[in-house]
Amino acid sequence: VKVYHAGTKGAEGGLVTSGGRVLAITGLGADFKEALKKAYEGVDKIRFDPEGAPAVSLHCRRDIGRRAIERPTRVAIVGSTRGSSSQATIDAIKAGTLNAKVVVACSNKSDAGIL
Repeated sequence: VKVYHAGTKGAEGGLVTSGGRVLAITGLGADFKEALKKAYEGVDKIRFDPEGAPAVSLHCRRDIGRRAIERPTRVAIVGSTRGSSSQATIDAIKAGTLNAKVVVACSNKSDAGIL
């Protein structure tokens, strides 16, 4: 899990927030669902309130990643006279392990195999 922050500053005892959207949490996983799960597990470990105080000041959105899982990712494929490295993406879409659809394929060669 990686945490990116903005609207924060260093203070005695750690970082403090000046309000607003201050964190972006990124999880890594074998697929998007696993990465999303890890990101939210990371979110659940974050506290803005002093130790021992009730956690009341942290608000997070849990709809953004879910929407990405529910709708296909739009993919563009670019090929050249030397070919394309997109076969793994195409295979994953066909196998159902990548919720995506190819919306654009372009090449500098009119008879390219990807077209």
